[in-house]
Amino acid sequence: MLEFILNPRRAPRAPVRCEARIALKEGGYWASPTSDYGPRGCQVLAPSRLEPGSRIYVELQNERIPGPVELAGHVAWTAKAPPWHTGVAFDGGSLGAASGFFTRLTAAYPGVESYGRSPDRIPRDAPLAPASPPPFEPLLTDEEARVFGEVGAGMRADVLRERLAGDWERGVHALFSLLGRRYLVVGEPSPAAAAAWAALRARRG
Repeated sequence: MLEFILNPRRAPRAPVRCEARIALKEGGYWASPTSDYGPRGCQVLAPSRLEPGSRIYVELQNERIPGPVELAGHVAWTAKAPPWHTGVAFDGGSLGAASGFFTRLTAAYPGVESYGRSPDRIPRDAPLAPASPPPFEPLLTDEEARVFGEVGAGMRADVLRERLAGDWERGVHALFSLLGRRYLVVGEPSPAAAAAWAALRARRG
């Protein structure tokens, strides 16, 4: 029987930076840029580890969109070590405003809607390989950079899961993010894609 690895985050996310002002119900306030944003949640940096399930309030603003949006939600997951990457899931009452903000973001950044639409699942032994790099400098979280580095020129998904071991819970989020953003693909390695990544690294010095 064919086994699958399920995508833990099935809503699209756009790799667009927004400025966030964040507050916890229990107290505490800080500012952080987002590393991605979607109609159901976003990822931010916290000053310390946050307990999953904690109530959280987020005000987001982007330079291309007039006015902020105020959203409520909870901490969906948090990193096990600093930097404290934190996933925020919006409440049902905020989904209308969050979806409207996402629509305005994708209109303000043409083409960004094609990113973040990762598959719902992949075969457990699916071959993974780098896609051709985008024309712009990739912005990866630490976990995405680790997963991308582990995959290297190519690796099966089940081997990646074994490599990540206890970090798989965060790694699987990063894996599907990389698939959605077209940095990784399900398929055999492409020499042309490998050469393009090498050229990009050479330009970066």
